[in-house]
Amino acid sequence: MDRRTFGVLCELLRHNGRLKVDGLVTIEEQVCIFLNILAHHVKNRTIHHKFKRSGETVSRYFNAVLSGVLRLQASLLVVPEPVSESYNDDRWKCFKNCLGALDGTHIEVYVSQIDKPSYRNRKGKVTTNMLGVCDRNMNFIFVLPGWEGSASDSRVLRDGISYYYLVDAGYTNCEGFLAPYRGTRYHLSEWQHGCAPTNEKEFFNMKHSSARNIIERCFGLLKIRWAILRSPSFYPIKTQCRIMTACCLLHNLIRREMSYDPMEAELDAQDSSQNQTLDDVNIIPTIESSDAWTTWRDALATNMFNEWRERMESGDNMQHTSNSKKGGRRTWTILEEEALLSHKDADGWRGKQFPIYDRLANIFGADRATGKAAETPADMAKSVDLEDDYDGNEMQEESSFSPMSVNQSSGNQSQSGRKKRARPGSDICVGLEKLAKSLDNMMEKSHEETKLLIETLKNRDNNKMYDSVWEEITKMNLHVADQIKALKIFAEQPWNVSALKNMDEATKIEFVMTLINHG
Repeated sequence: MDRRTFGVLCELLRHNGRLKVDGLVTIEEQVCIFLNILAHHVKNRTIHHKFKRSGETVSRYFNAVLSGVLRLQASLLVVPEPVSESYNDDRWKCFKNCLGALDGTHIEVYVSQIDKPSYRNRKGKVTTNMLGVCDRNMNFIFVLPGWEGSASDSRVLRDGISYYYLVDAGYTNCEGFLAPYRGTRYHLSEWQHGCAPTNEKEFFNMKHSSARNIIERCFGLLKIRWAILRSPSFYPIKTQCRIMTACCLLHNLIRREMSYDPMEAELDAQDSSQNQTLDDVNIIPTIESSDAWTTWRDALATNMFNEWRERMESGDNMQHTSNSKKGGRRTWTILEEEALLSHKDADGWRGKQFPIYDRLANIFGADRATGKAAETPADMAKSVDLEDDYDGNEMQEESSFSPMSVNQSSGNQSQSGRKKRARPGSDICVGLEKLAKSLDNMMEKSHEETKLLIETLKNRDNNKMYDSVWEEITKMNLHVADQIKALKIFAEQPWNVSALKNMDEATKIEFVMTLINHG
């Protein structure tokens, strides 16, 4: 990312991402800390030595910038444009009305011990599957991280039936998804000796491979640029999924603002030297005809049969009732009888056959992929806003207690000794909550002061000069706190009003932000 793109990102976070300046760390330094962690996958201890900030400060501003980037999803995700009739690119002109390419990539994560079975993929690694859709220019259209293992998702298809995405053979060839022919050669060359297509199916697969390769390059470039995606991080799984989305959004910003991307040149050099895709970044294999899915299905069937046989053997050793006269009829086990006793509503099933129980247990078991951590970028932005509102409401409730009641309750607790109330979180979290509540109360008081200030401005002799000040400030899309601060500065320093009126729109915004930061 060059300096110009860095400046654009800081301005977007300041105005649209609602990133705040608290007087301690500038927005530029906050963004530097955030990008440094993503690009180099360094720990807080390393950032502490490099930026001379405490670990708690680094963590707080990292999450603040992450929330700001997620709020930019509406402006950074690209709107897909179908391939038109006049499109001249040889790779895409055969696929009219195509919106882009769709695929998934595995990213290693750290999860709790109880969730590891559902996140373990067929290679034995604990990963999450990030589903991505990109256009012809390697810009992300849609991102959905958080699915366990290698689960795919079809919710990305949000356009009309006449439009479609290019997918690999792991998807069914149906409306909206154009898959290659299975059991037919795929990676072919039109000019290389011995690898040219011999029929219409091979020719279609060759064109399909050439166009769909764009999503593999997109994933490869993403992992080259952001080292945090190449190895698991110790953040909670929810934060890790948000980091993946943020990396995709920043990728789109860099593609949009920079005419030359050195990372893409590095990717081209690797492709030309190795003559293969980036296997070292764990991209999902493109396609090996239907054999890959046949093997996966055979392995799944073997696992299901082995589990069923183990349950039958354990059931024979722990029979609760017997039916020796009826031969091979299945009998209840002690575990199943205990389950019935613990669920009173299940009394009607006592002594009755449940022939598909094992299959249902295999499907709905706790070690299967459910996608509970999957969030779209829009869902993440809404969650960030809801979390901010919830924190503000909690702080307001805590600040409603008077110092007298707090002292009395603390005194009673010290006398009782054993009847101490459990803390909801660490001391740092409690301190941050109290700080946020205080800020919330300050905002309410500032709102009342703003009303009084406006009335005062209206009653002054130079009423005409102040009529348009509030209107100019509200046009700048600033945060409410910044609007209030700017209005106070103009009231205290009336000579700035005439200077503001003589400026153009762009200069006005910079002038007001300078007053706010140095006021």
